[in-house]
Amino acid sequence: MGVEKRNILLVEDEAILALGQKVELEKMGYTVNCATSGEKAVQFIAEAESRENSDSPPPVNLILMDIDLGSGIDGTEAARQILNIREIPIVFLSSHTEPDIVEKTEAITSYGYVVKNSGIIVLDASIKMAFKLFNARMNEKQKTEALRESELRFRSMYENANIGIAQVSLDFKIVNANRAYCNLLGYAKSELQGKHLSDITHPDMLEENLKKQRLLAMGEIEGFQLEKRFIHRDGFTVHGILNASLIRDAHNNPLYFLGSVIDISEKRHAELIVQESEQRWKRYIEYAPYGVFVTNSEKQFLDANPMVCMMSAYTRQELCEKKTTDLIESDDIPRHKLNFVQLQNNGFCSDELHFRTRTKQIRLWQIHSRRIGADSFLHYCEDITDSNRIEKEMAEKSAAIEYSIGAVAISDLQGLLTYVNPAFVRSWGYKHPEELIGKHFTVFWEKDDSTEGVIPALQKNQRWQGELVAIQKNGTRFTVEVSASMVLDSKHAPLCFVATFYDISQLKEAQQHISRQLQEKEFLLKEVHHRIKNNIAAIEGILRLQADEIEGTESIPALQSAISRMQSMRVIYEILLMSDEYDNIPAKAYFEKLAQAVLDIFPDNTAIINTKITEMELPIQMLTYLGIIVNELLTNSLKYAFHNKKNGRIKIELYTSEKNLLLKIEDNGIGLPKDFDLENPTGIGLRLVHLLVEQLQGKIWFTRKHGAHFHLEFPLA
Repeated sequence: MGVEKRNILLVEDEAILALGQKVELEKMGYTVNCATSGEKAVQFIAEAESRENSDSPPPVNLILMDIDLGSGIDGTEAARQILNIREIPIVFLSSHTEPDIVEKTEAITSYGYVVKNSGIIVLDASIKMAFKLFNARMNEKQKTEALRESELRFRSMYENANIGIAQVSLDFKIVNANRAYCNLLGYAKSELQGKHLSDITHPDMLEENLKKQRLLAMGEIEGFQLEKRFIHRDGFTVHGILNASLIRDAHNNPLYFLGSVIDISEKRHAELIVQESEQRWKRYIEYAPYGVFVTNSEKQFLDANPMVCMMSAYTRQELCEKKTTDLIESDDIPRHKLNFVQLQNNGFCSDELHFRTRTKQIRLWQIHSRRIGADSFLHYCEDITDSNRIEKEMAEKSAAIEYSIGAVAISDLQGLLTYVNPAFVRSWGYKHPEELIGKHFTVFWEKDDSTEGVIPALQKNQRWQGELVAIQKNGTRFTVEVSASMVLDSKHAPLCFVATFYDISQLKEAQQHISRQLQEKEFLLKEVHHRIKNNIAAIEGILRLQADEIEGTESIPALQSAISRMQSMRVIYEILLMSDEYDNIPAKAYFEKLAQAVLDIFPDNTAIINTKITEMELPIQMLTYLGIIVNELLTNSLKYAFHNKKNGRIKIELYTSEKNLLLKIEDNGIGLPKDFDLENPTGIGLRLVHLLVEQLQGKIWFTRKHGAHFHLEFPLA
């Protein structure tokens, strides 16, 4: 105990006794202050406490307290009040030796009890013992306070830590957990306590986690770190870094596991996003519709996507064994090397180069290059061979439209002009296309019922063709032939209308002139036919008059044959006069009229003619020959088949079979003579028939069954 600690307050109501004790104590090295009552002692300590600061020594280190202090409070009460002000060692100095008095003091403080007149040696020893006890108690109190503060700090750190901390029993059940741990898993503390690790651990990680916990419990490892997946209360996965250790007691026996968890869910989520982004970009590049490849500064291929492989016809492995200069055409290599210098200096370049594929094709690639590292370069490429060709063709087509002699116009879907070529500008009498752009195309022609339907027809049918009367700038009219259509995009949605116009004014005038000439010639031709028919009819009339005047019977059949032959030609001209066609004539009408005309020559004959003629048109030349053949065979039947026979019938059939024309003329008369020879006929009529059949490259044969049956066959082609 240092000298600064030896300040004693002697509380004694007897002044003489107090003085004697003060002298003895001062001889022992103590500094002594005296108080004659309990109240003064309490006041002294209170005033000393108010003046005391951390830099000055306390005025009193120990109190010697008498019990009987006169009329005021006694020593035990004074001690109680002083101890309420500050903690200080108090040694009771009293004449009382009764046990109850001693017990009363011990209930207040336990630093000592000295009976008066025990001597200075005993008193000094008691004082020193009191100082030792006080110092020991203060040290213990400081330790206890420090431990309490440490526990408070630990508890505060434990509860308020940003990382989750949990105590886990040796059977893997949660004993305690801080707020961060509870928040991490979405549980209240009361809900977590008692849960097994299997309740909060992802099934895929449970076995590994428990295995490490067992090794830790057995002392085979001092601790472990594990990137662990937890199961949140709501069922989703939480990612964390677990650091686990084993807490032991003073005898090194395991107590519980202590685990701290750092939430890395956001980090893992960010990593997953980055990974997905990288994978997505890899997929984009892998399936990109354009080529992507990487080279180094030596122009060596390092990687290439499938599109580059398809464009070059090389595999990825084959490309990685080559340089770009192995594929580029020799004429383009100098420019390619200059591009690489620009790429190294500026970090980017673009060009169009000719590449030679594995199949020896020369293709034009458009390449955009970027530096992506100290010795790596990324190249985007596209085969523009076909697009260049298409662009060239489009340019040629555009030039063809631009310089076409035919007028071309393009409008939007409302009919407002967006483009006209120079021919359109000239045809309508304007000087500049700007005078026409934006105007509705219907203002450039006369409006009538037919023109009002142009746009609806285009919208419905996507095309329209016809003739319009166009109006020039100065009002002049001219006829144009229009071919208009709707242009569709790749999805078949309407884009615009395009139309071509051809000035057909002169053509229309020429057509009208030709039409007038044709009408005149048709009139003249009909007049000629009419005159021929009349001439034939006149000859026929003369022959009839001649036949009527002849008295003998030998010449009449000859005249009748001549008349019937004239009739076969007259009937043709009668039909021609009624027809608009001069090349082909309806066979049915001709033969029916011819049969009746022949029958009229023989008024005394009662035979009936039946016709079965298929509707068809035949060339006039062929029909003329067939008419003469029918006339001759029909006349022969009427002349010779029905002598002394009633109910005579003649049937005429004409029809087609495959590519042949079949003609049948049959009667139910007396039949042909036995010596009848079709190949060597004696009469002029049958000789004429035979000659015309050969002329038409046909065949003729006959049968005698129930009359005379003639069959004829002619090729149509």
